Amino acid sequence: AMLQNAALHGAVIANHVECSSLLLHGGKVAGVKVTDTLSGASLNVRAGHIINASGPWAERLASRLAPGQKQARLTASKGVHILTPPISDTCAIAVSGRDEHGFVMPWKGMSLVGTTDEAFAGDAAGAQPSQKEIALLVDKMARLLPSARPQLENPLGSFAGVRALPGAAGDTYRASRDAAFCDHAPDGAIGFHSVFGGKWTTARLIAEQVLDAIAPQFSKSLKTCDTRSARISASPAAPDPGERLKQAAEREMAVTEDDFRRRIGSIALKSPPETIMAKGNVIKIKLASTADTGYFYVT
Repeated sequence: AMLQNAALHGAVIANHVECSSLLLHGGKVAGVKVTDTLSGASLNVRAGHIINASGPWAERLASRLAPGQKQARLTASKGVHILTPPISDTCAIAVSGRDEHGFVMPWKGMSLVGTTDEAFAGDAAGAQPSQKEIALLVDKMARLLPSARPQLENPLGSFAGVRALPGAAGDTYRASRDAAFCDHAPDGAIGFHSVFGGKWTTARLIAEQVLDAIAPQFSKSLKTCDTRSARISASPAAPDPGERLKQAAEREMAVTEDDFRRRIGSIALKSPPETIMAKGNVIKIKLASTADTGYFYVT
């Protein structure tokens, strides 16, 4: 939704593109070199200011673009969530005990239940919930919310996410959830910045604060930020599986097999795909909930 809204306001969105190096002129940022990870093609993007907002990869990317950088330092924390049959259809529930807490949120006819909090040292792209972590989460939430035990013990799915916590933290549970904003000018890259930390609930505020911080460096005045009052406008997800896949291909840059798996996530949880195959530029998905032979879309 945020990406679609950004595009409506003039942003150019590029999926499956990796930033490989900064373009510098006299120590000042002149743009970045990016690579299309699907085709291998490279492109130079010109810009006087670059903001690295890559979450748990922020420190690694900052070190790639500004070798030896000392400004961006973070601790990664892994959180596991499960999806269950509905516990509450309309209300979010927050529960807490001694040195622990949890939440239940309605999500697309199911309940999203979280979370755990453990230091994480691997590549965030490979973070997966272990059976032990799922069991610990179920046990904790059943203890804090006993009436939900039947739903908790029959999860429909699970996933893990990695948070970027500013600085070095020994206890990730008590670590700051604030955002960190770094100027990499001391690292020899004037105009290059990193921002990490925070949560989805504070992302728009953080974006406003970052732009307010760098706005004085622009040669022309910028429009006053209206994030506080602007609504996010985005196309609602089509409920029909076939239309949802078509929407993903036409509007959401879905290209790879994994892209399509992610786009139909909630549908797949309610009716797991029997098969999903990608060959060339054709994606085939057969859902257990339909008698159709499958859906084909040229991406």
